[in-house]
Amino acid sequence: IPAIFGIPIEYNYTPLRHKPIATWSLAAVIAAVSIAAFTDLESVVTQWGLIPAKLGRHFGLTLVTSFFLHAGFFHLITNLYFLVVFGDNTEDVLGKRRYLLLIALAAFAGDVAHILSSPGDMTPCVGASGGISGILAYYCLRFPRASVGVLWWFQWIRLPVGIMFALWVLSQVFEAFRQSAG
Repeated sequence: IPAIFGIPIEYNYTPLRHKPIATWSLAAVIAAVSIAAFTDLESVVTQWGLIPAKLGRHFGLTLVTSFFLHAGFFHLITNLYFLVVFGDNTEDVLGKRRYLLLIALAAFAGDVAHILSSPGDMTPCVGASGGISGILAYYCLRFPRASVGVLWWFQWIRLPVGIMFALWVLSQVFEAFRQSAG
């Protein structure tokens, strides 16, 4: 099903030594918070999203709360998909603590990059993309021979994870510009 929407499918399944409990738990919390926020999304995002021009709101907690909020169902589903598909192998290699530290540091780095790119912006930013980008980057470095399949015009194309990661980064940049434009 994800392939129908242009989302890559992991080709090289690597058997896991441990159950990815941190990945599943994080995905469940993100899903629960985001789905709860969908009932009044605009208000919740305005209140708890990261606004670069107002970093001190809620004592800086929006750096954390914005990670758990998503702008819509498709945004949530795609982030959770990438988290679960590539997070399980990353957690297996790093262990739970270092895995969660990687996500936290990558999310923080993503927030800092967003803030530095537009420090006076009043538009709330939400999503786990910064943390998930860190997972994808680690996955690409740790499993350089891995590949993903993409359905393109009803034909399967196999891509190295490095190209998939570059496409992911480009999609995030495109989405950031799209959001900045309103």
